[in-house]
Amino acid sequence: MVGTMVMLAEIGADELEAWFTDNGAYGGRVADGGQWENLPREFRDALLITYVNLGKDQGESRTDCQGLAL
Repeated sequence: MVGTMVMLAEIGADELEAWFTDNGAYGGRVADGGQWENLPREFRDALLITYVNLGKDQGESRTDCQGLAL
């Protein structure tokens, strides 16, 4: 878990959240009609950690961010 958190810090949680919202995860930002900011913090963190665990190449190759929530 510590290694995952270090990787998350290196990548930048803000940058990852921007990637999710820019790619329409949960409809994107609330200001754009989405739900991202309304999701529980723990749920958003779990998505970010899943992205890190999958790795950048596999995470970014997904065409539908919702697939990471499975």
